[in-house]
Amino acid sequence: MRAVGIIPKTNRLELLDVARPAVQQPDQVLLKILQVGVCGTDREIAHGELGEAPPDVEHLIIGHEMLGQIAAVGAGVQGFREGDLVVATVRRGCGRCPSCLHGAVDFCTTGDYIEHGIKQLNGFMTEYVVDGAEYLVPLPAELREIGVLLEPLSVGEKAIEQALRVLRRLPQPPGHPDREMSA
Repeated sequence: MRAVGIIPKTNRLELLDVARPAVQQPDQVLLKILQVGVCGTDREIAHGELGEAPPDVEHLIIGHEMLGQIAAVGAGVQGFREGDLVVATVRRGCGRCPSCLHGAVDFCTTGDYIEHGIKQLNGFMTEYVVDGAEYLVPLPAELREIGVLLEPLSVGEKAIEQALRVLRRLPQPPGHPDREMSA
């Protein structure tokens, strides 16, 4: 199976021949990759500025923005079936810090997270990937044409959400809409 990878901290982007993965755990899903986005993070990885290969592997398969279709499901997977469209979350938290324990893995305070196509976890610029069902977001068929854009859209949404959280903590003058909503 073909994949695009890089030897981290170099400028060597390569076409790789890698083994096709298979579902090995009951909670896993085999994804056929339909589309992969390329962004500034991928550019930085290609220039050797970012990117860390998985342990005991020389290369990092790039690509963290993706649209996939489920090709097979593990025996314990519920809520997904073959043919479903999905996008995968990028980051896997440390599972220890308060942020990760509360589901806010993008705010991991230990730095011990891994990320598809960026840090210690191969990405999606390949033909097939196995991932845990818990990391997949179902995508309605009507959104297929823009599904690959959900990851970058989620970054913008998260920024707005965090800005609103900060604003809600600030004292508001009488009559301010946020003050009236919280009363």
